[in-house]
Amino acid sequence: MPADEPSTDVTATLTDLERRLVALEQELSAMAGPAPARAPESASAGDTAAAGERVEDLRGEIAELGRYRDQLEAAAHELVAEYQRLVERLEGQDAAAPPGS
Repeated sequence: MPADEPSTDVTATLTDLERRLVALEQELSAMAGPAPARAPESASAGDTAAAGERVEDLRGEIAELGRYRDQLEAAAHELVAEYQRLVERLEGQDAAAPPGS
């Protein structure tokens, strides 16, 4: 499995969430437009506030996923470095072993 594959999955997820956030922000902007004459103003404001809270929740989730992606990326780099040290150590043992043993 390539080292970039987990990071690519997380990046794709974050991209999808960001696309959803933009769509929700556009929907929120559309809802904030002129309210129908028969709708009570307080209900419209409540709907807008609820949508705003949802957008803020999504922003928080995206930030959390970004931190998680950074942690995964750091862990992947550490694992690659550890694997490289192991390979170098094993290659050094093979080179130090007398031929035919």
